[in-house]
Parts: sequence; structure tokens; C-alpha cells
Amino acid sequence: MPFLSHTIPILLTLPLASLLCSPSQSQIPPPLSAFLNSSNPCSLPPSPSLTLSCSNGSQITRLSITGGGRLHRPLSAASADALFTSLSTLPHLTSLSLVSLGLHGPFPPQIHRLSSLQLLNLSSNYFSGPIPPQLLAMGSLQNLILAGNSFNGALPDFKSLTAITELDLGGNRLAGEIPPPLFSHPSLEFLDLSGNTLSGQIPTDLCCGGRLRFVNISDNLLIGALPSCFRTDSLNRVVIAKANCLDDSKYQRPISYCNQGALAANLPSHEEKSGSRRKFGLLFGIVGGSLVV
Repeated sequence: MPFLSHTIPILLTLPLASLLCSPSQSQIPPPLSAFLNSSNPCSLPPSPSLTLSCSNGSQITRLSITGGGRLHRPLSAASADALFTSLSTLPHLTSLSLVSLGLHGPFPPQIHRLSSLQLLNLSSNYFSGPIPPQLLAMGSLQNLILAGNSFNGALPDFKSLTAITELDLGGNRLAGEIPPPLFSHPSLEFLDLSGNTLSGQIPTDLCCGGRLRFVNISDNLLIGALPSCFRTDSLNRVVIAKANCLDDSKYQRPISYCNQGALAANLPSHEEKSGSRRKFGLLFGIVGGSLVV
């Protein structure tokens, strides 16, 4: 019997059992299947696709499962819901990374029950819909990585996530203006909003947060000029802003591209956007003032 069925109420084992026994079980990535079917996940040997950390022998504190790329047929929304209903009963979990597992549907609302969670990585799946308010109530989050999905709607300012240091929302379908307070968040160090359909102007007089070292707003529909703090700040800040319609910036599109009537024209595919995203670690080696690309 799978381990998780020992740790949750009997009613919650039913959707998980349907996930494991359904005809579509062959679509479940092997590392996820191994975790769900294990009688003692804490005894599983670590591998590149499945790693766990446990305390007191059986309390899972860190869980990382990585599939073999975006699946041709994503798991159903019901399957994802069953999985997160079960995971939400792990009260000691501080780090959860479920990458490239074909997970599908809206953002799992059960996640907010993990009050100790500091890192959440759901990148390269098929999640869609808006970013829900339950996520913004998770005050312990430090790293939030939702890149390479299909989240849409407005971009929150994330002010309520007072401990956040890394926010990666690249390669989604978020639209509207970027909330100016996001750039001045006092704890934020890494911000990636690339490959969305964010539009409008960023106020040129905004103040950047004192810890902000990396900003990627490329491949959106932004117009106007970049804020002065992107260019003149004394921090070793990297700013990537190409493929917008910005004034006085390199590698920009014509302003007509960013007009409301052209939002759907010639947008790159999801895979192209994900493939063009720059990596945080490579850019942090730059020293000596701000770099704007």
C-alpha cells in the first residue's frame, strides 16, 4: 500500500488510489510513481530525478521530483488535485519541487496548507489560470518558481510574501501592467517575468529594492523608458529587457507590436520562450555596476 495512504484520512486515499490505478497510470513519470508506491519514501535512494530529506526517520522535509520533460499527454486536473491533496498532509515539508511532471489544471489550492514551505518549484508543467490569493498568504515562502506553465491573468505585487528572495514566473501568459511595488520589494533578489504578455509602462522614478540583483522582463509588451534605478544603481544588478517596445534600449520590437491590437500577433511559442530564458547563476558572475541587456 502506498506510503501516503498511511498518513492521510481514509477519505483522502480514494482520489490518490484512483490516480495510481487508473488506465492513465502509464503516463505517470517513473520517479513520481516510485514515490507514490513506496511503503517508506524516506528509504528511497537519491537519484537525479527523485530526492528526499527526512527528519526523525519518517518526516519528509524536502521533496524533489523531476520528470523527463514536458509530456505529450499531461496528467488530468483530477490527478494533480489528488496528488496535492495528499502532499498537503506533510506538515514538516519546507521544500517542494515538482518539475516536468505533466501536472495540469489550476494552481493547487491545497498548497497553502503547507505553512512551513520555504521553496516551491512547479516549473515546466501545464498549470493554468490566475495566481490565487491562497498563495499570497504563504508568508514563509522564500523561493517561488512557476516558470514554463500557462498561468494567466494579472500579476500580483507579492507584498504579502515578506520573505521572498526569488520569484520566477517566466514563460507564462500573465498580462496587464507590472505592479511597481514588485521592483521595490525589500527582500527580493531575483525576478524573472520574461516571456509573458505584460504591457504598459514601468514608472521611471520608481526605487529598486536594495537587494534586487537580477531582473528579466524580456519578451513582453512593455513600452516607455526603463526606470533610472535599472541603469544607475551601485549594485551589481543585471537587467534583461530585450524584445519589448522600450525607448532607448537595444534589441526592441517596433511600437506597433506592443499595441493592444497586436497582442496575439507573432508571439513565440511556449517552448521557444522557455528555451530562451537566461540562467541566474551565469549572470551573477558579472561585477562592476548595473548591466542592461
